[in-house]
Amino acid sequence: MDLPQLANCTRCSRLFPKTVNLQCGDCVKKEQEWLQKARTGLRQSRSQGGITMSDLAVQVGCLLEEVETFYDNHQLGVDEEWLIISCSKCSEPVRGAHSEGLFCKPCADMLKDEVGSEVLSKNELEDKAQAAERERLKRVQEGSKNHYGLNRNKGIEHREFYRF
Repeated sequence: MDLPQLANCTRCSRLFPKTVNLQCGDCVKKEQEWLQKARTGLRQSRSQGGITMSDLAVQVGCLLEEVETFYDNHQLGVDEEWLIISCSKCSEPVRGAHSEGLFCKPCADMLKDEVGSEVLSKNELEDKAQAAERERLKRVQEGSKNHYGLNRNKGIEHREFYRF
C-alpha cells in the first residue's frame, strides 16, 4: 500500500495529501466562496455603474490580490465588465470592458505607438506566418538564389538555407 504524497498548501502552508490542486481542501473551498461572493457583488454593482477592485475585495472579505487573480484569469464571468480597474499608466478608472488589459484605451494606443508596432491577435499572427511561408515557397519555386548564391534550378544539390 502506497502512502499518499504530501505537499504544502501554497496559501496556508499546511501539509495535505497532494492532489491536482496546489492548495489544501479548506483553501480551495474558501477561494470558491470568495469567487462566488465576487460574482454576486459585481452583479449587484450594475445599478451603481460598477465597483472598483479594492471595494470588491473589501465587500468579499479577501485580499485585493485575490480579486486581481480572478480578473486576470477571467473567472468573474460576464459581469466582469462592471469591475472598475485603474489604468497602470495614468491611474484613470476604467470599466473592465473598456480596458486593454491593464491600460485604458488611450494609454494602450500610446504604448503601441511608442513600441512601434501593434499587438497582433492570434489570427493576425497566423496570417503573417502563412504569408511568409507562401513567399518562401514562391522564392524556392522561382529558383531564387539561396544563401550561397547558387541557383536551385541548375540541378545543383545542396541543403536549403533560410533567410531570417
